[in-house]
Amino acid sequence: MVIFMLALAGMIISMTIGGTAKGEYKLRFGRTGGGYTTIRWATKPIQFAFQTVGFIGFSIWLIYFSIKQIRFISKKR
Repeated sequence: MVIFMLALAGMIISMTIGGTAKGEYKLRFGRTGGGYTTIRWATKPIQFAFQTVGFIGFSIWLIYFSIKQIRFISKKR
């Protein structure tokens, strides 16, 4: 579980770096051929900033929770 959460945090950080470099996020919410939701810095700066802060905050939380789980498991032994 810890490895999965750290991999998810890494993927989200990668999405954040790529989206910030391009100035847009392309997000897909449906699995069955739904269209993309595009958030661009030029057209929606508040949503873009909120999305960036959300991605970074969630990544930090995942890393913190993973470290907490590792410490809990190591104390248990």
